[in-house]
Amino acid sequence: MGTVMELRQLRSVLMVSETGSLNAAARRLRVAQPALSRQIRLLEEELGAPLFVRHARGMLPTEAGELLIERARRGLREIEQARSDVSALSGQVTGQVAVGMLPSVSELMAARFARAMRARYPLVRLRILTGVATHILEWLEKQEIDIAIVSEPLATAGLDSVPLVEEPLYLVGSSRAAFARRTVKLRELAKYPLILPSTDFGLRGGIDRAVRDAGIELDVAIEANSLHVQRNLILAGVGYALLPSSVALRDDGREFRAARIVDPPIYRRIGLGMATMRRRPLSTRCAAETMVDEFGDSLRRGEWPGARSLIERS
Repeated sequence: MGTVMELRQLRSVLMVSETGSLNAAARRLRVAQPALSRQIRLLEEELGAPLFVRHARGMLPTEAGELLIERARRGLREIEQARSDVSALSGQVTGQVAVGMLPSVSELMAARFARAMRARYPLVRLRILTGVATHILEWLEKQEIDIAIVSEPLATAGLDSVPLVEEPLYLVGSSRAAFARRTVKLRELAKYPLILPSTDFGLRGGIDRAVRDAGIELDVAIEANSLHVQRNLILAGVGYALLPSSVALRDDGREFRAARIVDPPIYRRIGLGMATMRRRPLSTRCAAETMVDEFGDSLRRGEWPGARSLIERS
């Protein structure tokens, strides 16, 4: 079996895993479904183990399949990075860069970052994914993404990080909320029914540490992992949320009311993380530099209300 066929088979396995369906994978790969099925079968015969099982929800990887998928993903990314680095010798920046962002950050930065990359490096293909911090860091560890934009601290081993922004948290209620002041003391949060994200969110970790240090217990009425759901629940008068300034101040005075948390304040810090490696692909380095530049420009333009830049000036 030739090397070209092996690469094609590995890409086929990854696509079947991603789509969960032979038919969907065949359409994405632009091959006939029987041909794709034969590729998978030949690879299973060569390896001597089934890679997928048919399930009501589609094609699910077996334990052997999961192992192959992890190794295949890394191997194909290495090949892609090698092509990118070779192309860079001729002055072109090419390749694919995958970026994972928190949903609240993507609302502010995804389009801005994508426009800048298209202008600077039109041959680089971008993938932008959103998720909770724990999932994003897991994707980074598995090399499914190249860059993570998540809440700090990024204390994961084998990770290089760049601090980007720090923003204070606010108590946010509906426009009917009659806050006596524009600030609320941390210990006073205990009297509000709160709508908080789950512990998978980096923001929740910062909140929990702050209230634990203050020796208070919060009334967590509802956990909601969607900013959209949190907003709807606030508007319905179900409770209050603790949100960073870039979110809290955007709608303050219209449908919502926001009071800054003080004595002591709580902050959310956002950083850029990349896996530590001796030689990072040029496309990833360029994307990271572009991301830092766009964060800096966005902050200077006041697009992050109440936030402070953590970007070091060179």
